[in-house]
Amino acid sequence: MKVGILGAMAEETEAILERFKVTRKQEIGKRVFHEGNWEDHEVVVCFSRWGKVAAASSVTTMLDLYDVDQIIFTGVAGGVSPDLEVGDVVIGEYLVQHDFDASPIPTIQRYEIPLLGISKFPVFAKEVKRAKHAADLFIQEAMTDPQNQEKMQFFSPRIPKVHVGLIASGDQFIASANKLAELQKDFPELLCVEMEGAAVAQVCYERGLPFTVVRSISDKANHEAASDFPKFLKEVAKWYSAEIVERILKAL
Repeated sequence: MKVGILGAMAEETEAILERFKVTRKQEIGKRVFHEGNWEDHEVVVCFSRWGKVAAASSVTTMLDLYDVDQIIFTGVAGGVSPDLEVGDVVIGEYLVQHDFDASPIPTIQRYEIPLLGISKFPVFAKEVKRAKHAADLFIQEAMTDPQNQEKMQFFSPRIPKVHVGLIASGDQFIASANKLAELQKDFPELLCVEMEGAAVAQVCYERGLPFTVVRSISDKANHEAASDFPKFLKEVAKWYSAEIVERILKAL
């Protein structure tokens, strides 16, 4: 199987690339695509860059030129649900573009994607189940491995949890209580917000391709988000991404 792996942050992509030997790389459209073999699969890894357009461009290039069988997208996110804390993991079951609004057209609802007739892009159930298992396994092993105790102190005394549900994407770094309240009103079931996943989901949905979106919670999408985010990225996010993706590949 050939798997395309995209990371929303350069640090996460670099951590993933340390896990296998890159046999070929090429730059296309200001993105570098790294090919190799990892856990008995052919893989192509790329730093997607930030935002929906960047992510859609990256995944489209990957699908067109590398003929991958499925996509794994990993990154950080801001927690929206009160059930989430920093260090938790969210597996996307549905993804929506929270900044898409063509509702002035009478036949189109807010958040609905014209011509597709849906607003929430579904992830195949088996991909959700596989990713959930991989993330649960990672958390369990991380908590019991003495080598990880220093990293896990970041969340102490609480043990991180894995959640499955709705992820919202938009070209905004959410750090506003008003915006957060608006999203919670429109999507009471919303778990977290980020800037790329729903764009990747739309591209894969239109091609009928399996995809997985895994997000680690770096902040609570509030006024403290901008200060929490860099610390989490440096100390935790890249470790999460590499470990969870590796376990997903093992399960394929």
